[in-house]
This record gives sequence, structure tokens and C-alpha cells, in this order.
Amino acid sequence: MQNGDKPSGESIARHLAKVMETLPKTVEVIRARADATFYCWKAVKAYAYWNCELVIVARKTERLLGELQVAEWQPSPDTDADFECQFRYRPEGWDRE
Repeated sequence: MQNGDKPSGESIARHLAKVMETLPKTVEVIRARADATFYCWKAVKAYAYWNCELVIVARKTERLLGELQVAEWQPSPDTDADFECQFRYRPEGWDRE
């Protein structure tokens, strides 16, 4: 249950550490999907520390929406989406794309 409070990047990192430490040592690939609550550099950095393959919901900033408008969109025959695109984007305050 959510109480409306947004966790800090530090609390997300602590939570991830607890979760990762409980995984059996035989786990070779860790995949995660996070909603916009986790859209901060400290959370992404924590996922990277644990070598997680990560999909995260991005905040629709004006700059991101501008990048999406000029991206090269292609038909997406292998998915249920109509179109797809790829581009590099680094949110303000993040150390990498």
C-alpha cells in the first residue's frame, strides 16, 4: 500500500541492498522495472551497482518530450506497438545516459 510519500534515492538504495542480499547466489541475471517514483539518479545508480537490467518509467519533462518529437520513429513489427525509436538521453543531474 502506498501512503503518498515519495521515497528518497537513499532509501531506495537501502531497500534494493536488502532485496539483493536475499537473492540466492545462483541468480545470474537480475531484471527490474520501476515506476516514476524511482526516476532519480541515486536509485538508478543503486540498480547499476547490483548489475540490474533496468526499465524505468521516465518523467515527461519538456526536454524529453522535445527529444521524442524529433526522434527517428520506425514501424515496430516485433512488438504490439505501432512505432519505436532509440536515442540517447541524459536527464539533468545524472552522471550518464
